[in-house]
Parts: sequence; C-alpha cells; structure tokens
Amino acid sequence: MSRRDARDRSASRRQSEVAGDSLLRVPNVDEPESLTDWMEASLLVPGHPERISDADLQDALDEAGRDRDEGLEHILQQFRHRSNAVGARYPIARAGLGFRARGEWEDYLCYSFLLFVSLNQSYGELSFRTGAREPSILFEVVTARALELFLGGRAIRIGAPRLPPVPAGFPAALAYLADAVKEPVRGDGGLERHGSGDDGLDIWLMRRFQDDRTSSIFVVTQCAIGEDWGAKRSELDLALWYRHIDWFTTPLKAFAVPFQISQDSWRETATRGGLILDRPRITQAIEAAHLPGAIVTRIRNWTRQRIQQTVRHVNA
Repeated sequence: MSRRDARDRSASRRQSEVAGDSLLRVPNVDEPESLTDWMEASLLVPGHPERISDADLQDALDEAGRDRDEGLEHILQQFRHRSNAVGARYPIARAGLGFRARGEWEDYLCYSFLLFVSLNQSYGELSFRTGAREPSILFEVVTARALELFLGGRAIRIGAPRLPPVPAGFPAALAYLADAVKEPVRGDGGLERHGSGDDGLDIWLMRRFQDDRTSSIFVVTQCAIGEDWGAKRSELDLALWYRHIDWFTTPLKAFAVPFQISQDSWRETATRGGLILDRPRITQAIEAAHLPGAIVTRIRNWTRQRIQQTVRHVNA
C-alpha cells in the first residue's frame, strides 16, 4: 500500500468515526419507522455530519446489538417511502451509499417539528410526562391547516385548551362551532354538562356549498402525540357528538399523529380512527409559509428546545 493510499484510508476512517460519534443513540425499539427517525434526527441536530454512510448506520446498529443488514434495509425502505410521499418537503436525500440533510432543520420546519415530537415513541427520556400542552396545540394547528390545504374548506380547532376566536368554555365553543358549520346544536341530547374538555374532538373541517344550507362535507379529527395513541384511536365517538351537533350528514372521522403509522397498525388505525393523517401525509400538504407568523415562531422555538433536549438526553 502506498503512503498516499494509507493517508487516504486513514482520513476516510477518521471521517467515519466523526460521523459515527455524531449519531444519536440507536433507539431500543425495532420498528423500521423508529430506526428511520433515528437516522433523520441524527442528520438534523446541530453539529450533525454532512453525510452519514450506510456503513456508519450499520456499525451503530451492530454496536447496539441489532442486525446491521436488516436494520439498514428497513431504513432504506422507509426512506424511499417517505421521499416519495413527501416529495420536496422531505429534508433527507440519498448521497451515494449514505444519506445527507438537504438543509438545516429550520429549512424544513414542519417536518422537523413533527419528527422531534415523535421521538417520544422511541426514547423514554423524551416522553411527555409534563410539557405536552405546547406541542399538542401546535400539532393540532398544523394538522388543521394541512387539512384545509389538502381537502379545501375551513378547519376549526375545537380541542382543549382552545385558542381565540373559539371560546374557551365548552358550551360556548359548541355554539361557536354550530354557527360556523351551519348545523344546529342539540338542546335535548341528555349529556352531562361540563365547562371544559372537548369530548375527543380536536378539529372540525367543513367544506360547504354556496347555497348556505345544511348537509355539507365534514371531517372530524382526533389528534394524539403521546405514547397512548393506540387507545386514543377509538376516543372520538360520532354517536356522542351527534348528541352535541344535530348534523344532517354524518361526518368522516380522521385520526392524526406526528409520526408514521406502521403497516402492521394501518388497518386497525383506519378501522378505529378513520382517515389516517400521519407525518408523511401531513407534511405532503404543508410548509411553514402556510402558517401564521406567530405560530411559526412558536413551532421554531419549541423545536429548538426539543432538539437541545434530544442532544442532551439521547446522544450516543
């Protein structure tokens, strides 16, 4: 081996070691979706390597006691799916036998926000034991706007805690919603009266005709960001809400999460929750320019803090 070849190989090894040191810790779950989140987050955190090679990923998987070849294949499959589904709003690109970020996390703010919210599914240190209020509100706002952009119409975020102009109290919020969707409030529903909460409904999307009459297209959505998302798939009860709003045409149910629903859970989630809105579907429809400036600032600030927390707690 020539001296030059030895220098090149040594430099290549040092670059690989730097990239490997920059990877976040491999999650303790085997789902392909979580492994791909790990790869994406490792490329988007501050100080990330410009490129992570397939060999770097395999070495990290091997050190964590995972099958190196199977793990990489899972990541490649998920990368192809997300890249095709999200398109130009997907922040990761293939770079030879490896991956690179297309820009900084702020350049792909909506995707980055949903990605770093989702890391609670992979790392116990990032569980929302406290502090879930802000990401929950922001996720619902992003999902509502994505629904408007994808399906048309107007979305009203009715989930608690409510934001103006929707009234904070539940009875007043019901009256506001009924007036907006042009369907009557039921006064004889026989339900227990309560002043707060949302009875499982976070977003009501309506697409109405110009005749201003009842019987419109409605999509009612339950959102979930916690680890208990599986139980929440059945929380939005149309029979209960029919005793709140006396609609003429039954709404379509939807269920939204900030991560990617696995294929194993896809049918169960659709059966229990309705139309699935997961990260690839939401980010296909929306980017930061579609959101109010004040919301963008809140999303950026929260994501920056979350990234700092991620680096602090789950660095390799």
